[in-house]
Amino acid sequence: MRNYLLDYLRFICLFLMLVFHFVFVGHFFYDYTWYVDYKTFYEVIGHISRIGFVTLSGLSLYYVSQKSRGFHYFLKRFFVILACALLISAFTFLLIPEYFIFNGILHFFAYATILNYLVVSRFQSNKTLIIALIIFGRLLYLFPSDNIFLNVLGFYPASINTLDFFPLFPWYSYVLLGYLFLPIFMRLTSLETIVKKGNFITFLGSRTLLIYMLHPIVILAFFLDLTRF
Repeated sequence: MRNYLLDYLRFICLFLMLVFHFVFVGHFFYDYTWYVDYKTFYEVIGHISRIGFVTLSGLSLYYVSQKSRGFHYFLKRFFVILACALLISAFTFLLIPEYFIFNGILHFFAYATILNYLVVSRFQSNKTLIIALIIFGRLLYLFPSDNIFLNVLGFYPASINTLDFFPLFPWYSYVLLGYLFLPIFMRLTSLETIVKKGNFITFLGSRTLLIYMLHPIVILAFFLDLTRF
C-alpha cells in the first residue's frame, strides 16, 4: 500500500524548490531583483526544501527496508537517478559551462542509493554504527580541502564554481536521520493516518523526479517568453 503522507510531504518540498528555483533563475539569468530583495527568505525556503527531500528519502528507505528489496532494486534506482543526473550535467554544461552542475542533488541521490543498500542489507540492526555515520558526516565537513574528490565525499570545499553542490556528507547524515527517527515520530504522532487517499497533490508528490527534470526547461521558457515583451 502506498504511503500517501510521504507523497504529500514530498509535494511540499517540491513546491518550495520550485519557488526557490523560479526566483533564482529570474535573478541569475535575467537580473530580476526578487531574489536579492528577499534573499534570506528564499535561501531559507531553498534549504528547507533540500533538507526535506533528503530526510524524507531516509523515511522512504525505512519503508523500503520493510519490503525486503534486493540488490537489483537499488541497482536499477542507481542507474535511473545517475542517468538523470548526467542529463542535468550535460544541460547545464551547454547552458552555463563555467557553473555547470557536476555533483548536484541527483548525483548525491545516485551515490546514496548504493549506501542505502548497505544500510538496509548489512547495517539495519546496527543502530550504533548508523549513529556513528551521522556524527562522522557532520564532522567531516569541518575540514577544508581543495581536492574535488574529497569535496564530493564531504570535505569542505575552499572554492567551487557550480550552481548546485551536494557532497555525500554531511547530506547523507540527513538520510540516516530520516531513516532512524522519522518512523518513530510517525508512530508516536499517528501522522500516517492523516492522508488516507491519493489526490492530485499526492500524485505530483509521487512524480518528483520527473518534475525535477522538466522544471528547469519550463522556468527558462517562461522567462524567455516574458522577456519578449
